[in-house]
Amino acid sequence: MKPCRFARRQALIGRRWQLTQSDRGTVSTELVLLVPALMAMTMFVVYAGRISQAETTVRHAADQAARAASQSSAARWNGAATSTAAAELARGGAICAGSSVSVSESLISGVRALTVTVSCTVDRSNLAPLAPGSQTLTASSTEVIDLRRVDGKVEGRG
Repeated sequence: MKPCRFARRQALIGRRWQLTQSDRGTVSTELVLLVPALMAMTMFVVYAGRISQAETTVRHAADQAARAASQSSAARWNGAATSTAAAELARGGAICAGSSVSVSESLISGVRALTVTVSCTVDRSNLAPLAPGSQTLTASSTEVIDLRRVDGKVEGRG
């Protein structure tokens, strides 16, 4: 009686995949080499995501600060921009070791506008293996000065 073809094929495959004495430990070696590389890639993805989120938060804070300043009187531009930027940075979860807000007025095509620049120094010490130290993120936003104020007064007309 002949052995069936399936049994012969299975015997050949089994012999082909058997580890020889020289192959022992290769899986352990591969893991030892691959795990640190995979961990480094994962840490880089986390680092890139956190920096991107911080940049977006600073940009949003600059946009909101410029809008708030453009709707307030000239005497309150700095105060409105600074308080709004600080609130938006806190709301966005950006942990700034130091932040600064500057407001400047300009004339764009005959229209008065405000440019607000927000800077935030982000501490990267919790990602020390990849990027020790700190990084300063800066964003600017420009808004046209709103001549109709919330109180109904037009600037320059008391």
